[in-house]
Amino acid sequence: MYKEIIICVITLVLGGFIGLQFKSFKQWLIYACSEAEEYFGSKTGELKLQYVYNLAVNSKFSLITKVITFGMFKMFVNAALVKMEEMIANSKAIADILKGVKIVDVTEDTK
Repeated sequence: MYKEIIICVITLVLGGFIGLQFKSFKQWLIYACSEAEEYFGSKTGELKLQYVYNLAVNSKFSLITKVITFGMFKMFVNAALVKMEEMIANSKAIADILKGVKIVDVTEDTK
């Protein structure tokens, strides 16, 4: 009886932890995709995908890259790109950042 309860609790805790990791992973992918877009520019999709994958392998999410297939990783990246496109459409500042436009002009006070 106690053995089953302990197994259930451990399963719930691990399931919750894995769920949180995937949520964090999906948020991180948006950042990684925007970094790749800024670094490589347009028309370099496969190169950017490989770049983001290499970032993931060398990040705190490396365990996820060992558990999922590359095809699943690509699906996560595509979902992140859709989310990134929504963010760009809804925010001129984000769009300007990804286009390399200077948003804030910081000048020194010469007094």
